[in-house]
Amino acid sequence: MDPVPAGKLLVVEHVSGYLAVSENHAPFEIYATEQTTFPRVYLPVYSVSDPLDYGNPFGSCQNHHFGSPVRMYVAGPDRVTVIGDADRPASICASVVGYLV
Repeated sequence: MDPVPAGKLLVVEHVSGYLAVSENHAPFEIYATEQTTFPRVYLPVYSVSDPLDYGNPFGSCQNHHFGSPVRMYVAGPDRVTVIGDADRPASICASVVGYLV
């Protein structure tokens, strides 16, 4: 995501999304973090899609849907990053919900 504006604080309340992983593989971990102190907020997987064709070079993948209420404070100019780790990840898509103060 874009950096938090300098002099502002982003209060993150919820993070959700999906991590596409090659079929028959599972994520090791999915977490949200920020750049300065690198605290990790681990995000649970709550469902897995049927196999989907992601084309070359990934082939058949499944979307591992994750999400959780969180409490993170991110001071500008840091940014929130959502990381998904797996043997064969294809892509990740995440939404961060919060407000600036």
